[in-house]
Amino acid sequence: MKVLLSTVGGSDRPIVTSIKKNEPDYVIFFCSAPTINRPGSCTMIDGEGKVCKDTETGKHRESIVKQTNLTKNEYSIVPVDTDDPYDTYEKALQFIEKFVEEGYEVIVDYTGGTVSMVAGLGAAGIEHPECKLNVVTGMRQDLMRVKDGMERIKRIPVNKAFIRRGLNVWKENFSKSNYTAALQTLDQLQQYGFVDEHEDELNKYYYLTKGFQAWDRFDYRGAAQYFDPYKHDPHISVYNEMVKKLANYEEFIKKWSPDNKKNPPGPGFLLVYDVIYNAMRKGRRGLYDDATARFYRAIEMYAQFSLMTSKERMLSSDIKLDKIPEDYHEYYSKFKDNKGKIKLGLVDTYELLDILGHPISATWKEWKNRILNIIEIRNKSFLAHGFDPVDEHSYKLVEDTALQFIRECDESLGFSQGIDTYKDFPSAIDL
Repeated sequence: MKVLLSTVGGSDRPIVTSIKKNEPDYVIFFCSAPTINRPGSCTMIDGEGKVCKDTETGKHRESIVKQTNLTKNEYSIVPVDTDDPYDTYEKALQFIEKFVEEGYEVIVDYTGGTVSMVAGLGAAGIEHPECKLNVVTGMRQDLMRVKDGMERIKRIPVNKAFIRRGLNVWKENFSKSNYTAALQTLDQLQQYGFVDEHEDELNKYYYLTKGFQAWDRFDYRGAAQYFDPYKHDPHISVYNEMVKKLANYEEFIKKWSPDNKKNPPGPGFLLVYDVIYNAMRKGRRGLYDDATARFYRAIEMYAQFSLMTSKERMLSSDIKLDKIPEDYHEYYSKFKDNKGKIKLGLVDTYELLDILGHPISATWKEWKNRILNIIEIRNKSFLAHGFDPVDEHSYKLVEDTALQFIRECDESLGFSQGIDTYKDFPSAIDL
């Protein structure tokens, strides 16, 4: 079924042309109701007698319904406020949404009517790219009117406005690191099968957004696959190189054992920095519990990597007593699990580093109480062991403490490229 929505102004000919050319099964006319000072355009639709006037000859014609042979069951008349575009917009949008949902072909013709009526109907049509936007044009007799008898239908590419608006929504979500919402917007744009001129642009936005979404989930290999086709793009190459470093770093850590004499690929503890910047992105979105949990993991990870690169190289999940001073054997034996492995958590790993005389020992002693404070915030949160939501004030304390602690640990280890040189995700994709 084909439905035509049309605004009606001072001339009947464009409307008649539109109906005859489009051959709709049903027409909805938006017209101005009569007032004391104006007759309104409603009478032109189905008024009795010759209610339409030829703008050239001054002769009168029958109503639009008579000229197009529409029956009572084939049209509706909707009076609107001629000076309020939102009135036409809201009324038209209700019809459009109904007909689109029911699978009808919807044509929006905004040729006639006041400027406000035209603006309202056109805006409603743009809301749904499924609609076909028409305007009746042709040879003009002056700056205002198309000459009677010279009308023709022109199809308006509604997708351009829809794509531009959609890309603005995508950019806003991307800038906020809300990659899921950004991708949903691009999916919506692509599902309408828009013209080929936009395909490469939308594909590039889509795959790069997918890449940052994967990276944001710590799926480094997955992210690299999306970035690799654009590795020669100067705006993307730095991220492509970094995510591959992270992927290699992760693989190295997974396979590492104390017998491996190589340190994790540097400079610095890249995976720790990535988790920290990930946490800050969550913090900027107000996801304070989530961000706090990630800061905890970053601090814990820093201790694990420090232990792996210490003189007595160990995994915090498999502590070897023969590498610990004998005075502490009994104490650390208490941490054995049912498989006989000694596993340490965050605080106990830092304490062990202190016992071993690790370079970050002095930093840990200085910051220990402040780290214990933010650990308590984390432990009381919903994502750990408690039921207290993390508010903004508590989160900022976690962020500030963690960042400064990691900075000073980097200095203790002599990292020339520590946390402050790590490159965060872009707030926009410059193409």
